[in-house]
Amino acid sequence: MSEIDLHIISFNVPFPANYGGVIDVFYKLKKLHEAGLNIHLHCYQYGRAESLELGKYTSKVSYYPRTCGFKYQLSFLPYIVKTRQSNDLINNLLKDNVPILFEGLHACAFLSDDRLKNRLKIVRAHNVEHDYYFELGKRTTSWTKKFYFWVESWKLKRYEKILKHADLILAISEKDAAYFSKKYPTQLVMPFHANNGVFSQLGKGDYVLYHGNLMVPENYNIALWIIKNIFTDIDVPLIIAGNNPNQTLYEAAKTANNVTLISNPSDEEMRQLISNAQLHLLFTEQATGLKLKLLYALSQGRFCICNSFMLAGSGIEKSVRKVEMDSVSEVIKEINLCFDRSFSAEDLAIRKEEMKLFDNERGAKLILKLLERK
Repeated sequence: MSEIDLHIISFNVPFPANYGGVIDVFYKLKKLHEAGLNIHLHCYQYGRAESLELGKYTSKVSYYPRTCGFKYQLSFLPYIVKTRQSNDLINNLLKDNVPILFEGLHACAFLSDDRLKNRLKIVRAHNVEHDYYFELGKRTTSWTKKFYFWVESWKLKRYEKILKHADLILAISEKDAAYFSKKYPTQLVMPFHANNGVFSQLGKGDYVLYHGNLMVPENYNIALWIIKNIFTDIDVPLIIAGNNPNQTLYEAAKTANNVTLISNPSDEEMRQLISNAQLHLLFTEQATGLKLKLLYALSQGRFCICNSFMLAGSGIEKSVRKVEMDSVSEVIKEINLCFDRSFSAEDLAIRKEEMKLFDNERGAKLILKLLERK
């Protein structure tokens, strides 16, 4: 195909690709570059350095500071948008007339700008953002944080109507696609990710794994719940792995003879932990977006036990065992059943068939067709 130019506006520097949204941005960027797109990447920058790696997949990378501070919370604009407004960005966009991909509502400050009214504008929706922030407010115990999250949720719900200025919304899950398609032209494009394909090992492992960023309150709470409610009653080894676990989690792990806590594993160590586990526990307290650690476990791991919130909008049914967190006895029952089984060639075939939906090349082809059609 002929070369197509594209601007991508990212809410943060998408490398290293080691958390949620930036994983989708980076592997999308990489796959679109491989497909022949000539990409100018624009990154709002906070807490992350400029990246030489991004130069491999772009014709140009431009960086803009994210201007944070309390005064920006006083605006009627959502904080995540107000702090991402750069005159340098709009000036760079106006240098040509090629399509623009806005990564998340965060990056949409200039979506309604009259100077861009004749441009093809696509928004990647990483979440229904006001739902996501409302759920964050419900989960935190800090009233200061609750107030911030709930005010931000209200602002985001008001602000979402800016999406009417987009030609197309790229939803990240079936659930989100159903929501956005009621209001805006929408195409489902499943998340891009590192593990393109299924590499699960046959046979058996000898431990259960729960992994995640343990600085995130939800992940910490679930890890603590798993120790206290599940692994005090079963004689099965559990490994909890993730970033920066706090002292409370360390103490809880010490009280259980069958629990090992691994702090800040390297990428390679994490890959080995996921590949060698017999079973993955994948629970979440909110059905927002699509959890990329689910895709990681399905691509590299053996058996997976998930709750319905984790699976919401994924289309995954046959490759997992679904159990709700409020039924502890059922969770224990499923763990024991999976721990005694061998991951078979039949299990692998089912997994590979379901995971075709998440093929990066499939997603890239969809985006290319959309750009060509417009």
